Amino acid sequence: MGSGVFYRGESCMKKCTKCGKKKDLSMFHKSQDQRDGLKPRCKVCRNIESKKYYDENEEVYERKRVFVVVNKELVAASKKAWWKLNKKRTLLQQKAYKKISYKNNIQLRLMATLRRRLYSALKGKAKQGSAVRDLGCTPEQFKRYLESKFQNGMTWDNYGKWHIDHIMPLSSFDLTNYEQVKQACHYKNLQPLWAEDNLKKGVKLPSQRR
Repeated sequence: MGSGVFYRGESCMKKCTKCGKKKDLSMFHKSQDQRDGLKPRCKVCRNIESKKYYDENEEVYERKRVFVVVNKELVAASKKAWWKLNKKRTLLQQKAYKKISYKNNIQLRLMATLRRRLYSALKGKAKQGSAVRDLGCTPEQFKRYLESKFQNGMTWDNYGKWHIDHIMPLSSFDLTNYEQVKQACHYKNLQPLWAEDNLKKGVKLPSQRR
């Protein structure tokens, strides 16, 4: 896969740019700035770097810690006052950052496009074309397939309380590679999942779930 991500059996792996070892995706922190959505260095290497930095600046950290403990109310009031004065600007900056990140990160743009295509096909707006072709079945067949996977309490009337989930997350595919797009979008990689469970699952791979 692109951006240093590749398959090993059923697991998705990535090579750390620091130690050079190939590790499971769960060993990398998330990053909106990277094409594959993950930091280039693994958690172990980043933790070592963080500890080294802390050890070299331990006195500074200790002074900050003591100040916060002694002046807890002052610090809380200061944060509240700062947020009140800077809320609008901060929210605008966050919005601008997300917009720039979305614009520059082709993986994010492709993920959004594929999700729109999926819902368009599900609603019957796309009777043919790439959305249906990549799905591997007709919209009607896809609906029946999802219904066969419904958990107790799921109906089309309460759609929204449950999501259409990608079993292998879109973020685990190189969406600039059409062969991988077909794997990601195929109906066998989709399932109905309660919204709460889907949010808990995040971008974990099947091998990482317990």
